[in-house]
Formats: sequence, C-alpha cells, structure tokens
Amino acid sequence: KLSNDFNSIVVLDEVKRIIWASKKYRELGLERIKRDIRYFDSIQRFLKTADIIRDNEIDEESLEEIPEFKEIYYKYLDLLDEENYFDFSGAIARLVKTLESNPSILDEIRKEVKYLVVDEYQDINHIQEKLISLISGKDGNLCVVGDDDQAIFEFQGAEVGNILNFEGRYNQVKTVKIQENFRCPKEIIEAARDLVNRNNNRIAKDIIPGNKEDGTVNTSEKGDVYKLEFDGINQEVSFIINKIQELRGVEIEENGEKRGLDYGDMAVIVRTRKSAQRLIEPFKEAEVRFTFRGTGGLFQRAEINFLRHLFSYLADMGANGMEPTTIEELEELFRRLN
Repeated sequence: KLSNDFNSIVVLDEVKRIIWASKKYRELGLERIKRDIRYFDSIQRFLKTADIIRDNEIDEESLEEIPEFKEIYYKYLDLLDEENYFDFSGAIARLVKTLESNPSILDEIRKEVKYLVVDEYQDINHIQEKLISLISGKDGNLCVVGDDDQAIFEFQGAEVGNILNFEGRYNQVKTVKIQENFRCPKEIIEAARDLVNRNNNRIAKDIIPGNKEDGTVNTSEKGDVYKLEFDGINQEVSFIINKIQELRGVEIEENGEKRGLDYGDMAVIVRTRKSAQRLIEPFKEAEVRFTFRGTGGLFQRAEINFLRHLFSYLADMGANGMEPTTIEELEELFRRLN
C-alpha cells in the first residue's frame, strides 16, 4: 500500500546495525569523533545521537555548530539508503514523511486501522507521537496506556508531555485511572507515593495497595523496607556485601518447606551496566557469587571481545581500530573468561 520502494528495504535491528556501522567505520569517518572512548562505545554513542536527531526532527541548520558530526551523520543516512537499509528511527521517519505527503495513502490506512492501542505511552518520542496522531486523527479510536510517574527515558528523546497534554490534543477523551497496585506491599507503595508526590508537573493520582484474595492488604515485614544514606560508594558497597552475607542462610518457608536463603534469592538493581562495575570487583574479593544480567552492552561482554580478537588473530590483521592480536593476548583474554 505504501510504495514499492519499501519492498526491498531491510530493517536492521540494533545488533545488526552496530555490526554494519563497524564495517563502515572508516568509510563513515567515525574515528574523527571517537574522543578517546572505546571502539564500540563510540559507534553506539553516534547511533544513539543519530536516532535522537531524527526522532525529534532536528533540522540541518541546527547541526551547523557541529560540522564534523553533521558530515558523518548525513554520510550515514546516504549509506543506509544506498544499501537499502532502514534502522528503526529511519523506518518511522520515512513512514511519517510518506503519510504526510500522500493523503490518499493515509486515508486508506485510517480506514483499515479502526482501533489503535499504544502501551507505555509516557515513553513515546516526538516522531512516534506524530505517527500515532497521523493514523488515529483527532477523532479516531485511540487508546493509550501509560503512567507519567514512570517516565524515565527523556534522556533518549521521550516526551512525557505527550501523556500530560493528551486531553488537549484529542477529542472526546475519557480517562480511566487504575490506582490499585496488586504487585507491591503497602510500605513500598507508600514510600514511592511520598517521593513522586514531590514532582510538580504530573497527573494527580492516589496509588493504593490492592487487596489479596483473602481480602487482606499485602504488607511487608519489619525491616524489609528502609532508607539509608552513605558517605560514598565504598561505604554503600560494603553495606550491600555485609547484608548479603548476613541474610545468606536465614531460614524461610517456601511452598510449605523450610530452607535457607541463598545468593539466588537476592538481587542488586543498578541504573546502568557501567555503574555495576563498582560492585563486581568487591563482590569477587568477598567471594560473593553472582551473575550479571541486563539489556544492551553485547559488544562489551568478555566473550564477544574474545571472539573479536580470535578472528583478528586468525586473519592475522586488526579489525577497525584494533592492532593485530597476538597469541599471548588471546591466552590472557581466555583466562579472563574463566
């Protein structure tokens, strides 16, 4: 329906896009903006910035102050086009442009899409909202689900104003507030509510704990929830390690059987993979067994780094930005895996 031009285009997922960009590293000129950061970090930083530019429809004139980046950015777009590739941001931007310039196509799509549902609406960015608005129109059957208090991706271009100002942009809006929380105990809900109520620009709501099947409210035991402040990261890490060691072996009852708490029953939540590094070495020194899980960072993982150097050694040449690998370096990288 859209155009025959879209039929032969391949959409690159995030991993494939990074691999493709690494192959085009020199051709794009990415080494000019590397700025002393690691090879794959520099690629990912560039790609994220390119996404933000398109997601927010930042015009060419606004990039004049960063001419080196601007040149690489437009080279990136040209190469994608030449090789019939889309990334996710590019696919949405092209679709929006097509719908804006072809009213007949837009009308056909609106006839087919009778009901449009959007989840996690607080994380929608500018170009995504534009697409939603185009398809639904002001009078369409549009249902959005979201919570402005959970808007945490503004640094990536998400616009919480989309949900805050929703009623002013669409007609005949009906708002349904789901304020019972069945997932968390009463103390967690109250602590979170006390914190988020301090925000100024938010939709008023009053989250309350939902009743369990027996009609009682889910509550925590004394000591389950508390707030601490530390003088520094070392003091915080020491507390975490001591608390893990203190809790390990404590008797609990699960499914009618008693057992002791173990490492697998505990979790430390961190904001980013990078911030977790401050915990990893102290955990190893304290012989606290752990696994490290999270999204992203594929190309920073030790096994991926080992494979890159292995292929470099087998080919007897360095990959982009790498010196040829020696057998001694391979042995050291392999030891780190174990």
